[in-house]
Amino acid sequence: MNLIYTFSHVRRQIAWAAGCLCCCLQLNGQVIYVSTRGNDKWNGSEKKPVASLVRAQELARAYGRDTSVEIVFEDGIYYLPGTVQFTGQDSKDYPATVTLRARHEGKAVISGGQQIRLDWKQEAGNIYVASVPAGMDIDQLYVADLRQSMARFPNAQPGKQRNVYDTWVLDHQAQPNPEMDPLQPERIALWKNPESCLLCVIRKKWL
Repeated sequence: MNLIYTFSHVRRQIAWAAGCLCCCLQLNGQVIYVSTRGNDKWNGSEKKPVASLVRAQELARAYGRDTSVEIVFEDGIYYLPGTVQFTGQDSKDYPATVTLRARHEGKAVISGGQQIRLDWKQEAGNIYVASVPAGMDIDQLYVADLRQSMARFPNAQPGKQRNVYDTWVLDHQAQPNPEMDPLQPERIALWKNPESCLLCVIRKKWL
């Protein structure tokens, strides 16, 4: 009886110590939630998540250097207004850490792009036009998560085995087609807004 009692007593003591340890870990760790439906004026709790990585970073910095912080992103796309910088203010003293993760793996996306809502109007055939905010430089455009071909010369030819700029067929025996040369003086003279052009150049020979 004494042996059984002693074992039970020790087991209760271990359980109590483990519970205290878990409690301490919970007290020393903080979780900040980020949601596309959040608000940066909220406190970052699960019921009142913030809306941006930048705000979550500010909240994480406010905790002591000995406090672990986990930033959890709900499903959705988070557009960055600018470059996110991590400095010494984001550091923690070992063994405390800062962890950024998605609540559901692969369902949260941090994007360096910018979401714009445009009023598209059909101009002719498959050509649609829309006005974008002034001062916006666009080199990639996604519609419904599909990357679109930018206005260009020569036109892209899907399915054709051509080089990256579509100027000649991927064949060692093929020769460049002068009619597909975007830098012909006659063609340059047709550019209406040359200051807005994006010029891509590939060397024909490597030294």
